[in-house]
Amino acid sequence: MNLPNKLTLSRIVLVPVFAVFAALAAGSHGKIWYLLAAVVFGAASLTDMFDGKIARKYGLVTNFGKFADPLADKMLTTAAFLYMQQEGVCDPFVLIIILAREFAVSGLRMLAAGSEEKIVIPANIWGKLKTAGMMVTITLFYLGCSIWPESAALRSITGILYWLCAAVTLFSGITYFTASKSLFGKKSCPSTKRIPELRQRPGHAPAAAVFSTLSGSFQSFHGRSREAASRPLRGRGSAALLRPVST
Repeated sequence: MNLPNKLTLSRIVLVPVFAVFAALAAGSHGKIWYLLAAVVFGAASLTDMFDGKIARKYGLVTNFGKFADPLADKMLTTAAFLYMQQEGVCDPFVLIIILAREFAVSGLRMLAAGSEEKIVIPANIWGKLKTAGMMVTITLFYLGCSIWPESAALRSITGILYWLCAAVTLFSGITYFTASKSLFGKKSCPSTKRIPELRQRPGHAPAAAVFSTLSGSFQSFHGRSREAASRPLRGRGSAALLRPVST
């Protein structure tokens, strides 16, 4: 596994760590928990910036990276949205727009990967702007709460930034579907495949010939057994067997 993919996996590992600190911050409004959440989220966001640059610079772009990189971003930002919505910062309608777009684009990627061409849809410029805007907004919120945990102005500014992120998110989703509309006109791949016929290997008899030989041998053996059973018993041994038993 190359370095960009390792950075992507490290971002996925940091998601539950951030979730723990975000949950503690939402429950206690402690400055230390907001600060730890901001540090972990910021570190995870930096891995998102570096893994793409390293992969493109050194030619380390892989299909795994194209798939796992946007997945790691969705996991990280969705976790932050849920805890910020719990604090009343993120409007539920904004959360619905963002999650609906993420599910729709993920389904589009699955559809493209399951096509005959096995297409992998990478993130476009609007998707990258959407992710960058969300990460900046989330980091600023948690970093600001580590100084002013009860600031109403900070929460209002964060709410406005979230609406802007929602608008970019919706537009980016439209660009994905517009660019991939040709996928919906294609026929789906067949779900079943024909079992290939048995072929004769060198030095081996065909399966039909083997079955015919075994069947003929069984019939010959069965005929000889019936012939032997119909023969009369001869010799002393047979007379002894036919002698009545006295009691």
